[in-house]
Amino acid sequence: MNKKQKQRAKGRKSGTPVIFKVAQLIKKQERAKLLKAFDNDRQAVSNYINAVLTDLLPEQ
Repeated sequence: MNKKQKQRAKGRKSGTPVIFKVAQLIKKQERAKLLKAFDNDRQAVSNYINAVLTDLLPEQ
């Protein structure tokens, strides 16, 4: 991740950092596989990660 990306990540609204951390935890290879599975649709990949996250997070 370069400087600009880090700064952009900092500037995001609360709630994004968790997704960001999870995305970082997912290995680059895994993300590449996901991108291939979603036909390089980054939005779909992030939606998928969000869905996985909401399943992992305990109900409030």
